[in-house]
Amino acid sequence: MLCCCLMGVAYGVGGTAFNISIRYIGFSLTYAIAVGLSSILGTLVPPLIAGEFGVISRSRGRLG
Repeated sequence: MLCCCLMGVAYGVGGTAFNISIRYIGFSLTYAIAVGLSSILGTLVPPLIAGEFGVISRSRGRLG
């Protein structure tokens, strides 16, 4: 239950920060930063959590 509450708070803080950044730096730049950060984090965080980052960094685009 605590984890769910903390994730909800983080989601709320992130949404508020996103809305404030749209106000100050603009719509296009804010979306570019948000999409860039989410793609970087979505690529790097799961292998880091699973302990497989070394396998990803050595593969250099090879499949399989």
